[in-house]
Amino acid sequence: MEGNIDYYYWKTAYDLIVKKNYRVATMSPSHNEIWLESPGRSPKRVVRLVRNDFDWMNRLKTDLAQIPEKVERVRRLIRAGKIEADNIYFSRYEPVDHQQEVLVAYNQPDRRTPLYHTLVTMESNPADVGIRKPLSSIDYPSSYEGMDLEIDRLKYAALLCAKEQNEQDRAVFNNAKPLLAYIFIFLQVVMFFILEQAGGSTNPYVLIEYGAKYNPLIIEGEWWRLITPIFLHIGILHLLMNSLALYFLGPIVERIYGRFRFLLIYLTAGFTGSVMSFLFTESISAGASGAIFGLFGALLYFGIRKPGLFFRTMGANVLVIILINLVFGFSIPGIDNAGHIGGLLGGFLTAGAAALPKSRSNAGIQLIFAIAVIIVSGAALFLGYL
Repeated sequence: MEGNIDYYYWKTAYDLIVKKNYRVATMSPSHNEIWLESPGRSPKRVVRLVRNDFDWMNRLKTDLAQIPEKVERVRRLIRAGKIEADNIYFSRYEPVDHQQEVLVAYNQPDRRTPLYHTLVTMESNPADVGIRKPLSSIDYPSSYEGMDLEIDRLKYAALLCAKEQNEQDRAVFNNAKPLLAYIFIFLQVVMFFILEQAGGSTNPYVLIEYGAKYNPLIIEGEWWRLITPIFLHIGILHLLMNSLALYFLGPIVERIYGRFRFLLIYLTAGFTGSVMSFLFTESISAGASGAIFGLFGALLYFGIRKPGLFFRTMGANVLVIILINLVFGFSIPGIDNAGHIGGLLGGFLTAGAAALPKSRSNAGIQLIFAIAVIIVSGAALFLGYL
């Protein structure tokens, strides 16, 4: 009869992981405790499955008292906001001194993180003990012949699917070994020393001579000044800040999109950032900030296409950094915020036009994104020349 409870445990894990696309957030080495998270973002649901025989109620109470803290740790681990949690025990028998009201007393349906507890034993089919949807929709057969083989099959399939999910996530970040990001950093440093030798990177005449964005000359036809500012920086602090940002951000985007897409996103975002600066800012400007904001835009597009993976890995941090930079741009004089916003928009649209590698892409949607890049850039240039 012990096989029955193991079957309940692995049948539940199998259906959630394989059929309902739940992901393993964390799992004990012996596989007798599995934390699962639901797909999607709202509402995010966390399910804890525990295979343990509780002989006495005190042992169960001790575990119940620790659950809120464990749920909070898992919530932070999966980088989720508000969640609901189900804690399900699978035990051969009820504790000797079991009292059903104890489980009910530990339920927290009205808290910020609603929490529900269930005890499944060999005498109770999981579908009959109050397990909430979607767990209640799992089909638990009444026949248990050949159950040992079926338990092994369910366990193997569930663990294999969880492993494949993790491998698919890792593959998303391995589309290329970072190279171009470091090359761009090298070019920035080289150009900085060239400017310093020519008279100083803060000297406006030197900046103009070497290709900084300067509206009067762009109007006269020197359109290449919409690209060359990406490689120039005004002062050592400007260079260090942008190089540091590119060092941390560039390899991530290059791993996700691959080298060709990264190159396209970076240069196009730098161009759209310069175009917006040309439209809204009269002063001389230079720097890779627009292109770097374009990398943020590419990550935002990645977040739309793969929201679960995005928020599990970097989502909140990316959004906070973008917000902080935009607030600083609007509150501190001298920062070319038009270039930042132009780069952010350009990077997002270019990422949509290029699409994610090895993903099902809609050619029509990609074309719309590409046309949007052309329209935004063309309109800004037209207005800038007026």
